[in-house]
Amino acid sequence: MAFSPQTGGVPRAIDQAFVPTAISDSSLPLSGASLTQPVSAWLNAISWLKNNAHSTDVVISWWDYGNWLADLGNVTSFADNTTVNSTQIENLGFIYMGNEKQSMQMLSTYNNYNNPGRVNYIMVFTVLQIRQSSSGTSTYVAYPAGVGDEGKWYWMARISGEAKNRLIQEGYMNAATAWTDETAFGSTSSSTGAWTWNAQGENCTVYELMNYAEVQYCNELKAAGISISPDATTTTPTYFTEAYFGGLETSPGQYSGLVPIVAIYKIDWQAYYAAMGITGSG
Repeated sequence: MAFSPQTGGVPRAIDQAFVPTAISDSSLPLSGASLTQPVSAWLNAISWLKNNAHSTDVVISWWDYGNWLADLGNVTSFADNTTVNSTQIENLGFIYMGNEKQSMQMLSTYNNYNNPGRVNYIMVFTVLQIRQSSSGTSTYVAYPAGVGDEGKWYWMARISGEAKNRLIQEGYMNAATAWTDETAFGSTSSSTGAWTWNAQGENCTVYELMNYAEVQYCNELKAAGISISPDATTTTPTYFTEAYFGGLETSPGQYSGLVPIVAIYKIDWQAYYAAMGITGSG
């Protein structure tokens, strides 16, 4: 028997019966009348990995998605919900919060060019909020919604920050730009409550990968005749190239203004080795 809440409304047990599994709604906070069709971004991304990557390919993602990648995508996850190795999670947070050079330095310790199990892909999951640029217009602006990694990167910063002394000692962090939490990457506006990235934040890998995916989504819609702009524009990644971005075909109002993007990047090891002057690695 399910009892209605004292404040009224539908009992939670019944309400949750209308909430689809997380992967089939791409983790969007929607259900019932707000979600009348499957959200295919994650399902399509997983399908792409299964059909285009090898089972021995290691895919970097925040640990929340590791089981989806391994169990459904048939690839090797770097970390997942069962990972108990705290050092692995700290290093994972560092990969995302460091700049590209720092991230690649860490990734290279897990990579062996002649090993078929090498680290080949890195991904981010970002959810955009689409708003009209002004009332009554057909022009839109895309903003981070806070549902995907744009709401989880704080933990990437805090968890990797707990390993600050180790990472400095091992030569991954620079003492001048080392961090202990998210405050090294920007601040929250006292007037709007929105997060504002500083220069170090705009150069960290997770921001770069999320924002590049946002820009690509806007470019996709512009090509289809929809006037939309990203809230910010960063540089094109140097060592990470677009492999597959799930969700780019989503229309602005398709899911109540929320757009999930599962951005899978191929790691360009040749470019990194060339930049580092490393030869004979393949």
